[in-house]
Amino acid sequence: MDNLESAVLELLTQHNIRLAAAESCTGGLVTARLTAVPGASPRVMGGVVAYHPDVKVKLLRVSADSIRRHGVVSEQIALEMARGVCQCTGAELGVGVTGLAGPDGDGSGPPVGTVCLALHDARNSCEQAATHHFDGGRQRVRELAADAVLEMVRVYLK
Repeated sequence: MDNLESAVLELLTQHNIRLAAAESCTGGLVTARLTAVPGASPRVMGGVVAYHPDVKVKLLRVSADSIRRHGVVSEQIALEMARGVCQCTGAELGVGVTGLAGPDGDGSGPPVGTVCLALHDARNSCEQAATHHFDGGRQRVRELAADAVLEMVRVYLK
């Protein structure tokens, strides 16, 4: 494989699985990287960039109560995003990513560089979530977050 996204697409093809991504801090970077690979269309259903909490609630059916209780940058919200993107696209596998890429935080939440990601397998009701802390500027955090999401999918399907 040439790169991580090609490896993920090959595994999706082997397992006959379609993927969709719900992205906040990555702003569509995960979906863009996957769809940059020729032949991705049978495996990538689409993506939702849900940057604002209202979009998470309205489009992805994330619970407003969960946002109040856990905060928008949390594994719970990433899981709900992953579930929601499966529901709205029909994909068998959904990923959710939410975080604080910076450059500044408001001091009341997690530190800059905190990213929560999740995977939801609608076929098996199997879920995973993880929290990462990445160093670097805004673009570097976004790139590392996208790498982490793709790696989570690769490891899960391996």
